[in-house]
Amino acid sequence: MRKLFIILIIIVLTLALGFYGYLEGIHIKRQSVAELNELLSGDYELFVPEGQGPFATVVGYHGCSGTLHGSRDWARLFQQAGYAVVLVESIKPRNLEWREVCDGKKLWGSERAGDVMASLETIRGLPFVNANALHLIGWSHGGWALMDAFDYTANEKRPPNLLEKPDSPLRGVVSATLFYPFCEFPVRARNGWPQEFPVHFIFAETDSIVSNAACQLIVDRQLELGKPVSAKSYTNTDHAFDMRPEDFYDGDLTGQPDATRQVHADMLINLRNWSLQ
Repeated sequence: MRKLFIILIIIVLTLALGFYGYLEGIHIKRQSVAELNELLSGDYELFVPEGQGPFATVVGYHGCSGTLHGSRDWARLFQQAGYAVVLVESIKPRNLEWREVCDGKKLWGSERAGDVMASLETIRGLPFVNANALHLIGWSHGGWALMDAFDYTANEKRPPNLLEKPDSPLRGVVSATLFYPFCEFPVRARNGWPQEFPVHFIFAETDSIVSNAACQLIVDRQLELGKPVSAKSYTNTDHAFDMRPEDFYDGDLTGQPDATRQVHADMLINLRNWSLQ
């Protein structure tokens, strides 16, 4: 009996240490900002409006399925409204399968927070980008990545894939929009963040993938802290409602055109208002 108890203790400790290691990202290769940029930048998708730049720029971070047709619809919408857009791809450069990301087996939001910081270092230097007018958008898993980037920016820790953290990683950011983000453990920013730019949550009313209640707790916490946070829920919608029907590999999710047209219109108004603040 004593021997069995010792074996069980060893198993539990091994599992606990393994989980802690995964949580802290000790299995992830650390790179310099330049090295990570080299990995990511070849897969950036750029949308530049006509006219004389530099332009206020939307930087988009996809969900766990990668950059989709619906992501590019958003980019073209913003481009036509006079914004430059950079879509940052995190899955393709790593040769990952979307299922292992969606299942939480690879590429947590904490790792993608490093992608956020590294990509912004590069994007600020692009000739058509107004480095002081950056609007961040994170869809689902990308919203998790942005919240973890907020948290890492506010403390001494760095994302697990970076050797060093850039100075003022979020400088130039004037707004962030989180579409139906994952907000539960192990999201780092569940207790809020200190940044002062407006952060807007978009909820799918009947979301079958993530917990709106968990996100609302974060919204409420930010409001208690006096931070500029807002949220809007879109009626009769499910997760990823603003993507195209052909973007969905399986399951019951599908794009919802009426709600997509509404959120497109709302976002153009939001960006305009945030740009004036």
